[in-house]
Amino acid sequence: LVFAVHFSPQGNILTCGSSSSDGRTVIKLWAVAGWREISLQGINLKHLFKPDFSPDERTLAIGYGDGTAAWWDLATGQQQAFFDCHYANGVNVVFSPDGRLFATAGLEGLMTVWEAATRRARLSVRGHRNVLHGLAFSPDGHRLIATGSSPNGLVKLWDVETGGDVATLPGEAGSYPNVGFSPDGNTLFAAILEGRALLWRAPSWEEIEAAETRTVQMPVSDWLCEALRRGRAGEWVVDGRLHPDAAPDSRLRVAPVRAGPRRCL
Repeated sequence: LVFAVHFSPQGNILTCGSSSSDGRTVIKLWAVAGWREISLQGINLKHLFKPDFSPDERTLAIGYGDGTAAWWDLATGQQQAFFDCHYANGVNVVFSPDGRLFATAGLEGLMTVWEAATRRARLSVRGHRNVLHGLAFSPDGHRLIATGSSPNGLVKLWDVETGGDVATLPGEAGSYPNVGFSPDGNTLFAAILEGRALLWRAPSWEEIEAAETRTVQMPVSDWLCEALRRGRAGEWVVDGRLHPDAAPDSRLRVAPVRAGPRRCL
């Protein structure tokens, strides 16, 4: 059963993941130029759970079913680094697009962000309360995305600097091991092995302004709690303070402030 086919970051290597008749996970790599199969001799593939490439395509990271992860030199088959993540079971692994960070996550929902240069953990959070299926960085490397199984919190986005919960996205229940962004960062996807994929599109600035410059129909205290929960409280200017003309019923009008050249989830 083939369950995953994807290209390396620069498109020079094609990876295929499959399950053998005895239940083992098997991966094969091909160099796109000439379609030559790449030897994985020397690389530990036992109890393999999830692989990923470094941005320069020289290193293959592998998460294992025993709660550990390792980096392997693709040219020599030598181990470059080992991570004892102290997870109870299989480990998802992913490099940030710039290669500065490396993230691991266990099926039980724990996530760790590591400094790639020093191999030191810089952040540990619980990505999901129940089970964590998929893991990915946003194109700018500022967000870490994790998929769970609850329809009310299928996808969660985390700030890799602060560990803050940036957003929670609902969706159809299921196990979504494949998650990521489109290259422009405007569309997030999650795909299930049975063939279903979910897409979330970031709204344009015009759509944001049209929606968020209208009067917010909720009490001030509720709106502030919601803004804080989403990690967005610092991105708004309150236009209607609690004076009679602007907000006689303790409701307020807000407008977004553009803090940078890009929208991001």
